[in-house]
Amino acid sequence: MSDRLPRDVSVPVDGDVDGLDQLRAALDAVAPPHAVRYVLQRLALTEAGCPAGAHEVIDALLDCEGNMVVMPLADALEAAPEAQGEVTAARERIDAWLDEHDAAGRDATEVVLDADGAGEVRIAFGLEVSPAEATAVPAHPAVHDGAYHATHLSPDLDALRDRLLEESLGRRRRLWRRLRTAITRRD
Repeated sequence: MSDRLPRDVSVPVDGDVDGLDQLRAALDAVAPPHAVRYVLQRLALTEAGCPAGAHEVIDALLDCEGNMVVMPLADALEAAPEAQGEVTAARERIDAWLDEHDAAGRDATEVVLDADGAGEVRIAFGLEVSPAEATAVPAHPAVHDGAYHATHLSPDLDALRDRLLEESLGRRRRLWRRLRTAITRRD
């Protein structure tokens, strides 16, 4: 594995990709309420130059008392067939959109959905990742699962968590102000 690719081998997709809202709603139905980011990746695998299946990951990154914790969502989706069907339908919409917009033949599709409503789709071409490399520790650099995001993108996640906290505190302050005003008017 001395010929490892650089960490960032994917490029962002321009445009409003179909299916992101449907995907977010399906994941919200099975993830804990304090999820900061969802990460989905499908990576085509090769063995000796021949197709060898795909490596798929669906993770949630949770803010647990200031620490980012990765929670795989595969089991939660398996236990919720309706949500799993919605995820499958959303992925099919995303794939169809990418195929229609000159991204057919990609080796990796990565979807990142943040709790602030932001979403991004990234794609990569020309990857050669074996099944063993995809599951190795450390994994091939092209594997962008929740652990990759928590480890390599922690400044972005910290900034996102801080923005979400500020928004939450702002709402609480407004509610508290309204409550105090309502109480003082009753007196």
